[in-house]
Amino acid sequence: MGKKIAVFSTAWNGEHIGGILRGMQQKVRETGNDLYIFNTYGGFEEEKAFNDCEYRIFNLALQAEFDGMLILSNNIASYNRIESLMERIRKSNIPCISLEQDVPGFHFIGTNNYAAMSELVEHLITVHDCRTFNFVGGFCDHIENKERKKAFIDVLTGHGIPVEARRMRDYCFSRESGEQAFRDFHEMGIAIPDAVVCANDDMAIGYIRMAEQYGYQVPDDLLVTGFDDLSQAYCNIPSISSVGRSKENLGRQAVGQLLGMMEGTEYPHAVYAKSAFHPNLSCGCDKGIELFKKVQKHKSDMEYDNIGIRWRINVMQKHLLSCRDEREFCAALEGERIRFSFSRLCLMIDQNEYDSDHYLDEPAAESGMKGYPPRMRLMFRENMQPGKEPVMVQTSELVPEDYLKDGEDSHMFVFLPMHLHGRSFGYCILQDCMDYIFNGNLFYWISELNAAIEHIKQNSCIRRLNRKLEHMYMHDPLTDLYNRFAIKTLREPMLERNRSEGKQTIFLFADLDGLKLINDLYGHETGDMAIKAAAGVLRQCCPDSAYLCIRYGGDEFLLLGTYREDWDGCRLKREIEDRVGAYNARHELPVGLSMSVGTVITSPAEEAQNIDHYINQSDAMMYQIKREKKKAERSLCGGTDGTVSAYSS
Repeated sequence: MGKKIAVFSTAWNGEHIGGILRGMQQKVRETGNDLYIFNTYGGFEEEKAFNDCEYRIFNLALQAEFDGMLILSNNIASYNRIESLMERIRKSNIPCISLEQDVPGFHFIGTNNYAAMSELVEHLITVHDCRTFNFVGGFCDHIENKERKKAFIDVLTGHGIPVEARRMRDYCFSRESGEQAFRDFHEMGIAIPDAVVCANDDMAIGYIRMAEQYGYQVPDDLLVTGFDDLSQAYCNIPSISSVGRSKENLGRQAVGQLLGMMEGTEYPHAVYAKSAFHPNLSCGCDKGIELFKKVQKHKSDMEYDNIGIRWRINVMQKHLLSCRDEREFCAALEGERIRFSFSRLCLMIDQNEYDSDHYLDEPAAESGMKGYPPRMRLMFRENMQPGKEPVMVQTSELVPEDYLKDGEDSHMFVFLPMHLHGRSFGYCILQDCMDYIFNGNLFYWISELNAAIEHIKQNSCIRRLNRKLEHMYMHDPLTDLYNRFAIKTLREPMLERNRSEGKQTIFLFADLDGLKLINDLYGHETGDMAIKAAAGVLRQCCPDSAYLCIRYGGDEFLLLGTYREDWDGCRLKREIEDRVGAYNARHELPVGLSMSVGTVITSPAEEAQNIDHYINQSDAMMYQIKREKKKAERSLCGGTDGTVSAYSS
């Protein structure tokens, strides 16, 4: 059995990170090992709640056992997160390599940013005789930005070129920040130096774009350089002079060294992957039209493919959002899995969070920061039969057991967090999704999946809340019997049906005797206990589940049902009398329970009357009984315990 390697990745730069992950994938396949990629789209400019939910997937990796770990640490959007992650890994004593960022106490493989940037600036000075420079940086505390800026300053200083602080500004590695840099420099009147050195390709593209809008041309009016040598940089017009990093070789090298460390091989603390400065048209160097045309075709093909992928994602959105419940959702998702060519697709749900009664409330502040529970519900997996009983999976196992028993020597799984609006509810497992990481579309795919799951969950919550509201609307809160609103909804149709079928309907009206006296002598709490006791007696006396037991008023109750000869009015009232007697024998109240009962049975032959007519008749019968009971009590000599059995009409 091969080694288990965990990779902590943030794929906001799909081409760069995707290239590294492809190299890792190649190496684990060659060596017969397994790669578990925990991928996030947390970013430096994202909201904290979003990042908390994204980086929760790292906690999943730390809940399992691995033989080694690789961390693409320079893309993690918070140094506090890096330090926390590294500290937990350090305590585990697992071999670990940090890629692209030198973290104390860990082996490092990455680009020598200082040497690469030095070569680039030397080229501008010695080949193109540049003497005035602007520097457009990324995040000020980002390690790669710091190294590249230091090299820029040191080379200028070494050539005796003044370093002006106003000509160096830090932004956020995006094309928009490159455009903003041009505007900022233009306001200061220094936007057109001999050369503008940008800390990455995106900012270089943005700077050139804005310069052209102001009427300047690159390289005629100024030179511009980038860093990373991404395909869109070479396809830009003019193509960007940049530093190329062998991304796939970096991934292969990292896996190879980690496997060696597991076997006890010692390596130096820092190992640098090869990089090279590639001069292009943006600094006045011509690399040839044929290479440009080749890369331009590659970009055109990728853009064409992306149009098709985005269209499929939009179709998926419509299919999944049209689902009414989880069963329909899972059936639709299987079709989407096939459409996107994922050999494995598995959704694991944090059932405690998903089933929370407060799901529609604002999420708790720590919703996305905690780890996952020990067991997760398998909501969906490929080829799953709809309606299957819920399956709980041990979280530390990460994937269903049979995923590792498919006869393959090597496996690669990608784990993505599932969340929306600061509410984290599980994670997704994918196989065969590397192309979607590389072209950046996996972010859009998982975003639509998250929205669809949230939609299904909200529908479920709304249905449950509606059921609660319906129950509250038709039930008495004290006794949980039906209330008067239920009569029109549930029993008027029954009365009409019985009449049309030639059946009789029985109405039994009961009144709790002496409730006012109980309240006056013992308090309303005891009165409520008497009401609940009477409700319990009447509920137990219903012959079948089709009977409706109603709290009609304060101390008044109503039983309705289809008349049965084996359960006529006399038997019903005897049943009530017996159960009242049994209750009083337990002495649960300081006073005995007593009810007066009147009954009416409809006749199919009589003229049709509405339901209120029969309720009023049974109510009148009940009061006749109550008057007879009071008259009998007044004729008695001496006191009694107040207990009176149910009387018949």
